[in-house]
Amino acid sequence: EAVQSRAVLVQFHALALLHQIRQNDRLAVSKLVSSLTRGTVRSPLAQCLLIRYTSQVIRESSVNNQTGDRPFYDFLEVCLRHKAEMVILEAARAITELSGVTSRELTPAITVLQLFLS
Repeated sequence: EAVQSRAVLVQFHALALLHQIRQNDRLAVSKLVSSLTRGTVRSPLAQCLLIRYTSQVIRESSVNNQTGDRPFYDFLEVCLRHKAEMVILEAARAITELSGVTSRELTPAITVLQLFLS
């Protein structure tokens, strides 16, 4: 599959195309995000795209699920320790834009953003 490719732009475009195909099916998008958050994406561009799709799934699931459970929050937190700065910034942005985020969930993102400022 093209998402498993070693080429950076191939992974990015494959992920964008897969999301475009499945965008009207919430379950399919959730399964796509679930399968790719296990670490198969190596491209920083594709990783940023995956972070955006993950935050979209979190927002949609929090509307339907009022328990405060965030299924993919751990993935966003792991992305805060990525080697590429654009991935770190995208993950911090995604975490800070989540609704109803607790101070414990927000602290790692704020710390990373403070490091960028120093």
